[in-house]
Amino acid sequence: MTAATKTRDTVEVGSQELQNAEQAIGHIAMGSVTVLSVVMGAWAVACMIGGMVAAGGPFALARSWISAVIGM
Repeated sequence: MTAATKTRDTVEVGSQELQNAEQAIGHIAMGSVTVLSVVMGAWAVACMIGGMVAAGGPFALARSWISAVIGM
């Protein structure tokens, strides 16, 4: 085996390891974004439910929101 063949094999193995690491980082990042999105969505639903309860129902919440937007 020549030195050029050893170098080529080493570069190919290093390249494959780098690609595997990049894929793992990508999976972790995508999982983190997914979990964060689910948490934010659950928080938004909880806030809407809390607002409806405080306002006296969904129609009262909509009426109050429209009043706040119009300024009356």
